[in-house]
Parts: sequence; C-alpha cells; structure tokens
Amino acid sequence: MPGLGCALELRLNPEQAKKHRRFDPLTIAVKDRLALEAWDNLLTEKNIRHSPIITAVQGWLIVIEDPDQNRVRLYTLETHGPELKPDDANDWLKN
Repeated sequence: MPGLGCALELRLNPEQAKKHRRFDPLTIAVKDRLALEAWDNLLTEKNIRHSPIITAVQGWLIVIEDPDQNRVRLYTLETHGPELKPDDANDWLKN
C-alpha cells in the first residue's frame, strides 16, 4: 500500500473471519474528541459502518466494522473526568 511506511499483508480466509466476528484486535489512538469527531464525519461521508462516539472508561471511542464484522477502535488520548460514566451497555462494546 503506497505511503503506508511498512509492509502490509492481507489474507482472505472466510472460515477464520467467521470465528473472529466482532473481535477488535487493534486500537488506534487519536489526539482528542475533536479528531474523533472528524473521523466520525469522514466515516459517515464514506458510508463506512461505525458506532457513534462512545463514552469509554477514560476517553471516547469509535468502533469501525468491516464487512466480516471485524472491528477496529479509535480511542482518544484526551481523557474525561469521573463525571462522565462509561457507556458499558452500548451494543458496539459487546462481543
């Protein structure tokens, strides 16, 4: 992939993909909630399936899902205080 800066190998294995459904092996840090909002807008514009912005334990996150239902999380480095409780009941956080 041009501009990635490292080698990337993608594998097609439908059987294994079914076993990993809704698994989220990768979390990518984003600077703050404002950056997360920009991601939310871009993902919405590109019609990519993703969660709304979710209040997490320390910051905020978005969960992105591919067609095999594998997930990647974008999590803010910016944190919030204890007055904001994590949205533990959010369906995007359940496996």
